[in-house]
Amino acid sequence: MYDLSMNYFWPKNIPLPIRGSPNIRGIVAGQLYDRATPYTWTSTMRENFPLTNLLTSQSVNHGLQGGEDGPCQKYIVKYFEEGDPSFVDGTVCGDPYPYFNNLVR
Repeated sequence: MYDLSMNYFWPKNIPLPIRGSPNIRGIVAGQLYDRATPYTWTSTMRENFPLTNLLTSQSVNHGLQGGEDGPCQKYIVKYFEEGDPSFVDGTVCGDPYPYFNNLVR
């Protein structure tokens, strides 16, 4: 029985119905150097939700990590507090050369 239930969500040859509205507002955030989730996925998500603001991190981490001191966290926290993005669409934050951090320290 368990094996059959695992196949329920397996890709089907008919498209699934859209589960959200493309007219919502919010933030789409992505990391340029994340190996687990390519930035092209962020671009595709932004295309599907055109009223959102794009926030790009130059971090090597998976997800927006770094606590409150993370390069993009201030924008996310302020959005949750005020309900409106406080940054320009397409904002890029963080170290432009994250791979070289270990050489500088």
